[in-house]
Amino acid sequence: MVEITINKTSKPLGNSQENYSTFDYEVKQFKSKEDAINFLKKEYQGVKRIKMYIGDGDFAGWIYCFVNSDCSHYPEEKWRQQDWVTMYEVERKLIRF
Repeated sequence: MVEITINKTSKPLGNSQENYSTFDYEVKQFKSKEDAINFLKKEYQGVKRIKMYIGDGDFAGWIYCFVNSDCSHYPEEKWRQQDWVTMYEVERKLIRF
């Protein structure tokens, strides 16, 4: 099984003083790596992405960067969004208790 985590962050458009803050965190599971990749291609089609690295410089995933909007966020009509996406291979093992 493959699992992806999506840490959604945002900041107001045009406000360089405010830092990004997390507003949602998702975990999605897929039967295969190919299924997960196909989901990401569909979800982030045409969106700029940047490689994400961990501690010693190992590749850890992608940061998808885009401008988003939603009328439910009035008066912030648009914001910069960065979704930090990592992928894991997950092995399930029954734990008897």
